[in-house]
Amino acid sequence: MNTSLTFDHPHTQALDTPGLGETITGAEAVLRCFLAESVRVLFGYPGGAIMPVYDALFHYQDRLQHIL
Repeated sequence: MNTSLTFDHPHTQALDTPGLGETITGAEAVLRCFLAESVRVLFGYPGGAIMPVYDALFHYQDRLQHIL
């Protein structure tokens, strides 16, 4: 199953993303929302249904710190 959504968050431009209305995955939307809300540290336990978020987190390791 491939889920995606259109991300039209008002902070999109501040995140250096190309134009509004691009199609991204739910995992990507979660991480972009964290950045838009100035979250810098995440606490979590990987496994199961959350794995797509952890896969996408790899591309944000310079901006989001994960603590296991």
